[in-house]
Amino acid sequence: MSYEVTAIRKRPHTFESLVGQEFVVSTLTNSLINRNFAHAYLFSGPHGVGKTSVARILAAALNCEHGPTAHPCCECTSCKEIIAGNSLDVIEIDGASNTSVSDVRVIKDEILFPPNASRYKIYIIDEVHMLSNSAFNALLKTIEEPPEHVIFIFATTEIHKVPATIRSRCQQFNFRLIDTGVIKNLLKDRCLEKAIGFEEDALLWIAKEAAGSMRDAYMLFDQIVTFSDGTVSLRKIRENLGLIGFDRINELAALLAAGKEKEVLEAAASVLSAGVSIEQFICDMAEYFRGLLLVKNGIEKEALIGVRKDRYDAAVLETFSVSAIESALSILFSLYRDIRFSLNPRFELELALSRLSQLNRFLTKAEILEELYILKQQLMKQISLQGSQITVSVAGDNSPSKKAALSPPPADLLTASPEEINRFGTDTAFRKPAASQSPASSFSSSESENRTVDTTFASEVKEKPLTANEIIPMLSGIATENKKTFLKNGLSEIRKTALEGTRITLYCKDEYGLDIIRQNIPLLEQELALKTGIGYKLNPELIPDLSKTKQDADSDELSLFRKVFNAELVNTNPFSES
Repeated sequence: MSYEVTAIRKRPHTFESLVGQEFVVSTLTNSLINRNFAHAYLFSGPHGVGKTSVARILAAALNCEHGPTAHPCCECTSCKEIIAGNSLDVIEIDGASNTSVSDVRVIKDEILFPPNASRYKIYIIDEVHMLSNSAFNALLKTIEEPPEHVIFIFATTEIHKVPATIRSRCQQFNFRLIDTGVIKNLLKDRCLEKAIGFEEDALLWIAKEAAGSMRDAYMLFDQIVTFSDGTVSLRKIRENLGLIGFDRINELAALLAAGKEKEVLEAAASVLSAGVSIEQFICDMAEYFRGLLLVKNGIEKEALIGVRKDRYDAAVLETFSVSAIESALSILFSLYRDIRFSLNPRFELELALSRLSQLNRFLTKAEILEELYILKQQLMKQISLQGSQITVSVAGDNSPSKKAALSPPPADLLTASPEEINRFGTDTAFRKPAASQSPASSFSSSESENRTVDTTFASEVKEKPLTANEIIPMLSGIATENKKTFLKNGLSEIRKTALEGTRITLYCKDEYGLDIIRQNIPLLEQELALKTGIGYKLNPELIPDLSKTKQDADSDELSLFRKVFNAELVNTNPFSES
């Protein structure tokens, strides 16, 4: 007998021999027992999980000479022909090769004739999603009301590409991926059947690489057996398929955990020189950190992790936190996406490894906040142990002999009482201005948001009393600094100043300048306090000889205006600056 690949040789021929699809098996067997057949079935799911096999088993169960039965005998002529794939009444069609309307018309013509020698004429259309929209539309009426002797079985790996009108006319079965442990056990049975030696870890690796597909597992198994010399081992798999191997990645991870960047890059160069591709390097690293993440989260199932838990380096498990491992996976995933557009993929890999060597210093936002919280708690505990005493340096001298133990300063130093200042410390007493000199009370709300009074030590606060001759230049400078053009124009109308203690009287020649100065008094007083350290109060007034009643001060032009228009002027002052 000629050689037959394992995927075909081990294809199930009965529902009992089918693995991993318990829901599908139980539903179909019950429908066969109760004679509740659908006229159309739609099998969907990943490749290599048994869709076509179930379609053939169902066809054999329907056409078995002892049926319809849930347990086809596989011995009668009908069963043998279906298993061999040469039954005239079970027609398998490749949907990828027969996509046109004309192919569907052939089916519509054929179903008019009864089956040749079987109970039902069964059409199995694989990869049905490849049919064109016109072909699907041509099938609609046929699927909805087929002849009693015709049953359709559709199989697809992409159910979303099958029109809803087709899906609604079929009984749908979703096939699942096969568990890694189940695949491993079937591979072990195949090794025992063929008297092939094996390592448990090698079979587990094959099962894991199959990613739930039994057909992929058998195909990979056959490939490995050809170069294994009678024994399936991880070492031979690694050498022949260009893999890094778990032990080598484990050593590399230990270097990453130790932060030895030089050794990491040298180890990576050694791996690449052995013929491992950069893509495979990244995949193996990602797989390792994925398993590490599962172990850190308490998962111990070997089939899920991929290797035994105790094979991971203890230093790696202890050093890397869950967040650090997640960061490593994120770096590797981004690297795999970026290398296809990279100037030099190897440079990208080395850069990623350099970053991974600093992985133990990675902190998430949550971890940073936790560290800050711990520091805060420690500080509060230290303060509570020391009581209300706070140690500060005196006069900038940091020597221990000149430290002063001081109580906390008053909340508002500008309004603190002499007793509070003395309690705070004689050498570091703050200056408390007189009540009439407090500049804070005269600040405007709009300016005080952006400017604050400099409350420094008394040795740094110096009073700069103004002379009468310095008042106008000082105020004009303030207007210039604050870009108050109208204020500067208004200040130019001042003809005389009077200084009595902290009270400054500004005499203006007209009401224009008087109004502008009045509207800007908070700003001027604030700036004067900042520049001089003294809370001056400004009092703008008209020059005494011009302070007459309104009627006496009217010019000839205003009198003429009243006579002509019989109206009074209203001063709206368009130059107001707030």
